Amino acid sequence: GAPKFPQLTALRLMWDVGLCANDKRLQTAVFDSLIAMCSGGLFDHIGGGFFRYCVDAQWREPHFEKMLDDQSMFIALLADVLSWREQPLLRQALEDTVAFVLRDLRDAKTGLFYTSIDADDANGEGAFYLWRKGEIEAELGAQAALFCDVYGINNEEAALPQRSNTALIDAQSSDVLRLCRKKLLYVRQKRKAPALDTLLLANCNASLCAALKTAGFNDVVDKTYAAIKAHFMPAAQPQRSAHLAALLTDAATLAKTAIVMGDVVTARQLLAWIKSSFEQHRGLYSAAQKNRQDCFFSAPPLLDNPAPAAHAVLLEVMAALDDQDAEITAQALANEAASAPAGMAASLNALWFYQNPLKISGLEGYARYLPGAVLTKEGGPVVACVATRCLPAQKPAETLDDYLISALHLRLHQAAND
Repeated sequence: GAPKFPQLTALRLMWDVGLCANDKRLQTAVFDSLIAMCSGGLFDHIGGGFFRYCVDAQWREPHFEKMLDDQSMFIALLADVLSWREQPLLRQALEDTVAFVLRDLRDAKTGLFYTSIDADDANGEGAFYLWRKGEIEAELGAQAALFCDVYGINNEEAALPQRSNTALIDAQSSDVLRLCRKKLLYVRQKRKAPALDTLLLANCNASLCAALKTAGFNDVVDKTYAAIKAHFMPAAQPQRSAHLAALLTDAATLAKTAIVMGDVVTARQLLAWIKSSFEQHRGLYSAAQKNRQDCFFSAPPLLDNPAPAAHAVLLEVMAALDDQDAEITAQALANEAASAPAGMAASLNALWFYQNPLKISGLEGYARYLPGAVLTKEGGPVVACVATRCLPAQKPAETLDDYLISALHLRLHQAAND
């Protein structure tokens, strides 16, 4: 239906279950959904990045706002899907989205990233992104016909480029189209851009850092994490930080990113700070830091919106750190998810991770995404375990991929931990 928002936490859960169950139906549903979103108007084919949502039911007419948290979720999901199934359009969307974030959202002074680009435009919503056929012909010359055919620019009315004729794309034309997009981006950058929201948010920056790490863009990850620690966690002492925001989503996401970066000390400090700074009732924590006079809501944040709910992220952190309070938070989340599962996909995934993490030893340098996996540092042969059950050693004729797929299947079907 319309309007149509990308349900990325639900797609993430579907992809994870699809991998563990080797369910091609689920995997194809996620893959086809990403193809549709990356082909249509939700994706900016000239400058990269995703708009917030579409006003129609076919991903053709976007609301022209770009949010940092959306980019982070797309980067992470695209990278994980592509690690199992390569696809040129999705690869282009991933690389162009990272390029957009680094080019248009990065604050040169701090190294952090801005929150969003506005939908409003002095010349009408979306005018910055629209093209007339005559403009494209003037810029691209002989290459214009191919570009217009592929991206659906058919008349003199301003239109948004989006994939409409993929049959024309082969290896040679793909290179030509890449140059065309580069030329048009150069021209577009001379237009008056929509307003930029220069707010620097802890959770959005932390999510982006983790996504870039997942996607392998290591050249910017370390600098981004250093900027996050300097701005939001001075001297890795969050309890003394003047910058750390008052919301649970910020603190939980910072802790999760610390874990992704291998900074367990900071993650534990943040978790301790959460426990001391947020009201807690039966395993659930207030949305806002207690004793703050500038926050007007405190109900526990349970629903994805569209980023993962704060408690879903918090439970992942607790589980990864083997925190003693994880069980009570997991039980509270399970009770809530039973009555509202559609809005709590991230919590369902976090509960699954808490109950059945996949612990793998002896695995280094493996490039494919393994949902719910915790890699331990023990050497020796690769051994995968869920709860107290471990797979037999890898057979001589068994590939590593096949062995790990069997491990994922065990994670789905092993009885949950008591």
